[in-house]
Amino acid sequence: KKLLEIFDNVEISKDELSLWAGYGGSKLFRDKACARSRFKTVIDFAEDNGSCSKHVKQKLRIITKSIMEKGIDKSKEYVHILLLIASHGSVCNVMKEVAIGNAYGLMTDNLEDFIKKQSLEEQIKKVLRDFRVLLIEECFHSFKMQNNTHTIAGFHNFIADKVGVIPYNDPDISSTEYMRSSICNDWKKNLDKRYFGVHYTRDRIIDHVIEQINEKKIGYQKVVEFMQKNCPKSMDKMDFLQLAIDIDTGKINEEFICWMLE
Repeated sequence: KKLLEIFDNVEISKDELSLWAGYGGSKLFRDKACARSRFKTVIDFAEDNGSCSKHVKQKLRIITKSIMEKGIDKSKEYVHILLLIASHGSVCNVMKEVAIGNAYGLMTDNLEDFIKKQSLEEQIKKVLRDFRVLLIEECFHSFKMQNNTHTIAGFHNFIADKVGVIPYNDPDISSTEYMRSSICNDWKKNLDKRYFGVHYTRDRIIDHVIEQINEKKIGYQKVVEFMQKNCPKSMDKMDFLQLAIDIDTGKINEEFICWMLE
């Protein structure tokens, strides 16, 4: 419960609390005590509830360690992450896990040393895994099913193994047996083929990797170093880089992104 102690010691202004709105635009937190109560609910779930996924607990440990390393003096750098967790204090358990996952993503994105230590392969695997999760929900919505958290979780878990993502831990998950599509009688048939043929396609993967390089979630310099190291033996390294990278804009040629991923 170290993270709860950190929350107690961090100064949170009224302006910072007011940024978080509830349903209908009303204030989510009346004051810090209200935010703390919601925050504690999420922490208690992650620490004490046996149904909480193991990987979520590990992410919470990393969040705590990262914040402790920053210290109270730099609380402005992470107070919004604490409030993000607190904002999910009154939602279902699956959304609590999502909140911790999102907070973990923000913390690791802010930790430059952490990103620098990651290999290029690790960075690419992470952004593509997150992308696949996002596209599962996109695929779900294409069938025009009942739109709620538990139904989305049921759809996610049905295809998770086939697309290489972690299933959700939702005790109230909807059974796929009762999930109906308004546009397709047998939405389960060839679902993985539809996913890879329509959503997680070569072009979208390449576009997403380029986008993540631009957003610095994949190290640009790491990509350049990979190309230098794996330059065909028959070519000069500088000639190869000039083919792969636009010398004026620094933009990496899409064909070479595909070559790198292969």
